[in-house]
Amino acid sequence: MTRTLTDPNSDDILEWTEKASDVNGDQVTTSLELDAVDDGTGFTQRDTDVSNVSWLSYSTRTNLKASGTRETFLDIEADATALQVGYDYRFEVSAFDGVATTTRKFVLTITSPVGKTVYTTQYDSVKSFNVDPAFDITGITSKNQSSTLGRYSGDAASMIMSPDGTKVIIGTLNDSGIDEYNLQTPYDITTMQFVQNADPGVYRYSDMSKPTGGAKLYVASNFNNRLIELTWTPWDVSTLSITNTVGTYLRGVTVKNDGTQAIFADWTGNDAFINATFGTAFDTTTLSTGNTLGYSNDPKSLFSYDGTQIIWNESSESRKKNLSTAWDVTSAGSLISSTDAAGQAIEFRTG
Repeated sequence: MTRTLTDPNSDDILEWTEKASDVNGDQVTTSLELDAVDDGTGFTQRDTDVSNVSWLSYSTRTNLKASGTRETFLDIEADATALQVGYDYRFEVSAFDGVATTTRKFVLTITSPVGKTVYTTQYDSVKSFNVDPAFDITGITSKNQSSTLGRYSGDAASMIMSPDGTKVIIGTLNDSGIDEYNLQTPYDITTMQFVQNADPGVYRYSDMSKPTGGAKLYVASNFNNRLIELTWTPWDVSTLSITNTVGTYLRGVTVKNDGTQAIFADWTGNDAFINATFGTAFDTTTLSTGNTLGYSNDPKSLFSYDGTQIIWNESSESRKKNLSTAWDVTSAGSLISSTDAAGQAIEFRTG
C-alpha cells in the first residue's frame, strides 16, 4: 500500500494516520518500525523500531464503537527534511490484541515539491495554486492561498520567489519601484510581510528573472522596451543597481541558472519567443540572440525552470509549450492552455 502525506502546518512535518481494529473490543498494543528503504536500486532491509529513527514518531488514540469494535489510531509524523527525494520508505505497523499479532506494511514515496505550486499576481493580490504533475498548468488541483497586498492598484505586474520560499519580490507597472517581502512561513504567501521599497531607476517591471547563480537580476521593461541588468545582494532590493540595458522589445525574460542562456518574449518587435546566449555568463553586454518562435499574442510574463518548458500568462489564460531540446524555442511542442491561474506574473516553487 502507498500513502499520501500532508504537511498541514507547512513546517516540513509530514503527517498521516494508520488504524488497527479489534472486533471484540480488546485493547490493542501497537508498534511501528522502519522496515526498509529503496534508494532506486531496490529495498534494503532496516528493521528499525521507531524509537531508533530520529525523524519518525507517533502517538496513539482509541475509540470504542457502539458495535463493540475498538479502533486504535496511530498518528504518525515524519520530518521531511530528513527524507530523500526519490526514495521509497517502507514501514510496518504491528497490532497485538493479547492473543495474536497482525502486521501491515506500507510504502511512502518521497517526491519533490518543486513545480507543485504556482504563484500569480492579480491586481493587488498574490495567489497560489496546487499543481500536479509539476509545472503542468492543466494539473491545477485547487486554489491554495491568496494574499491581498494593499500597496498597488492593479499594478503588481511581476513576481519572483527565492528558492527557499522566504522572500518575494514584486515589481510594478508604475513609478512605485520594486518591493521586498519576507515570508514568515516559507512558500506561504498568507505570511508575506512588507520589508522595504527601492527605486533603482527602472520603470515598468513587466517581468523579472533571478538565476540561482551569480548576483544579477534581469528585468524586462515595456517602457522603452528594454532588458535591464542589475547587480544586487540577492533578495535585498536596497542593493539593486543598474549595470546595463539592452534595447529590444521585451515583455518577458527567463535566464538559465548558470547565466549562459535566456529566452525572451518579444511582443511589439518580432512578436516571438527568442533564444539568447551570453558570451560571458550573466553579462548582457555579451548577449546575442538566435532562434525565434513566432507568437502574436501578448505574454505578460515568462517562466522556465530548466529550459524544457516555457510558461507564461496572458490576460485570461496561462499558456505553456514544452521544449524537446532544452532552451531551444524552435523545438516547442503544441500550445497548452488553462484559465485556472491566469493573471499577470507567473512563478513556480523552485525549492
